[in-house]
Amino acid sequence: MTFVKHLLSPEIPAIDEVEVPHTRLVCLEKCRAMRHRQYAEYLLQPRGRGLSSLSVPFEIKDQDWSLFPDFLLNPTIEFLAIDSYYCKLIVSSQELTKASFPSLKALTIYQSGSCRQMDELCRLLRSCDLQFFCLEEPSGTEGLTQSDTLELLSCLQQQNLKVLVLNVRHCGLRLGKQGIAWPNMKALYIREGEEDWLDQLPEFEKLQILSLENPGPEIRFIDHSIIKNIATCRHLMFILRVFRKSQAR
Repeated sequence: MTFVKHLLSPEIPAIDEVEVPHTRLVCLEKCRAMRHRQYAEYLLQPRGRGLSSLSVPFEIKDQDWSLFPDFLLNPTIEFLAIDSYYCKLIVSSQELTKASFPSLKALTIYQSGSCRQMDELCRLLRSCDLQFFCLEEPSGTEGLTQSDTLELLSCLQQQNLKVLVLNVRHCGLRLGKQGIAWPNMKALYIREGEEDWLDQLPEFEKLQILSLENPGPEIRFIDHSIIKNIATCRHLMFILRVFRKSQAR
């Protein structure tokens, strides 16, 4: 897997000039094995047990995936980490079902560029049975809107997640009375948390790791309700939270 990851991930990614003024990193290096279907098959679908993990963190510019659009749908992959660009390729290659990724348990999406692939991502999520989901949004990108995040969280409600990482600017929960459908959640990382997440903490009975790095503007200081909600997570072993100190009056 280290060999594959090295080939499909550049040592130094380049800036996609098409996305200026937004910053989007891409791969300009060409992998020789990805030029022909037979060689790509040796690389991405080796005989035997097959790949258990695959990482393509940047779009490989000018790569003709029409030669092997089905290779990202490898049934043996348990961990998949891809640039958001590839979501469209995966969902357009064939009709997705739960059988498309029978082994996939961990999915990481690197959100890049000004074109948000939220519809494609949700279609991909509906074909998976995940325990781990991570969405990363690099600084300098246009980023997801609040409505994008709401759509994503609605799709994630169908997953039996144990780990959720939302490294994006808009992480408001805003699911109202629907509540949380992740009773087995053990680790939660939110880059910019809002009060909604703290209100939902009692639902995460098995939570062991909590990281809410940048509290929303409505959370000015620690109050009794916040402490009470955190205390309900009796299995919590690690917490990272940046609270503003209340000013003396």
